[in-house]
Amino acid sequence: MNYVYLDTVIWNLLCNSSIDPQSLRSKLNGNGLEVVFSPHVFYELAKSFVGTRQVSRQNAPLLLQRFRSFVVAGFPCIQQTPHLLSQEARVANNEQEAVSIFETRENCAFLLKEADKLSDGIFDERADGFVSYRKRQVQAFRQESREKKYEDRKGLTALPLEQFIRRNWNRYSRQILKRHLNDVISATFESHLTWVAKRLLLSKSYRVSHAMVRSDLFLTQHRARTGSLARDLLDDCYHVVNAAYCDIYGTCESAQLKYVPIVLPQVKFALYNRNENLVEWLYAL
Repeated sequence: MNYVYLDTVIWNLLCNSSIDPQSLRSKLNGNGLEVVFSPHVFYELAKSFVGTRQVSRQNAPLLLQRFRSFVVAGFPCIQQTPHLLSQEARVANNEQEAVSIFETRENCAFLLKEADKLSDGIFDERADGFVSYRKRQVQAFRQESREKKYEDRKGLTALPLEQFIRRNWNRYSRQILKRHLNDVISATFESHLTWVAKRLLLSKSYRVSHAMVRSDLFLTQHRARTGSLARDLLDDCYHVVNAAYCDIYGTCESAQLKYVPIVLPQVKFALYNRNENLVEWLYAL
C-alpha cells in the first residue's frame, strides 16, 4: 500500500466536496493507495473557529463535520514530526525495534471526540486549549527556524539547493539534528545527543531525521537569499517533514516543486491543478 499525505489545502477541498469518504477510500485502496492525515491538518482546520474571516467561522462546524466523516471512514492518522523523531532516536538507541508511523487508538479516539464536538459547533475550553497548544508548538517551530544561526555561508547561497545541501551536510547536519533531538529526548550529556545524531544520520532509513536536516538547510539558504522566512513557508515545511514516512506527498502549491523533491527524495511529489477533477487526480497517483 502506498501512503498519500495531502496538505491542508487539499483536505479543505475534500471536506468542501460531495465526495463520499467510504467510497473514496475503498476505490483508493483498490488502486493500492491510502490517504492519511496528520493531527496538524486537524489543528489547521479547527483554527477556522477562531479565524479572522467571518465566513470561515460560520462554515467551521460543517467543515469539521465533513472532516469527521473521513475519520469515521477509516482514513489513518499519522503521528506528528516530534513523535516520529523521538521514535527514531529510540530505535537508534535500541530501545524499540521500529518506528510506528500511525497514531495510537487512544489519540485517534481523542481526535474523533473533538471532531464530534466541533462539528456540532461546540468550541469549548478543551478545544481552545488544543488549538492554543498546537499554535504554541507551531510558533515555537517558526521561532526556532528563524533563530537558527549556522556559520555564514553567503558564498554558497547561489548554488542549486541540492548542491548547497551536499556542500553543508558533513559540517552542519549533526549540529542541526542535535538541536531537534534536544527538544524530544532527555540526554544528561551532550555526548549522548551527538552519538544519537550520528547514528541517525548514518542511515537514510531514519527519514524524519534526514528530512529535518534537509528542510533546515533549505530554510537557511532561502533566508540568506531573501532576508526573511514567510509564515506560509514554515507551515509548508512542517507538513513536508511530517510526510517523510509516506510514499506520496500531494499539494496545490507549485512553488514547492523547487524544494520538496530535494527535502524528501524518497517520496513522490504530486502537484494538484485545481482545474482537474480531484477524485480522478487521486486515483491516478
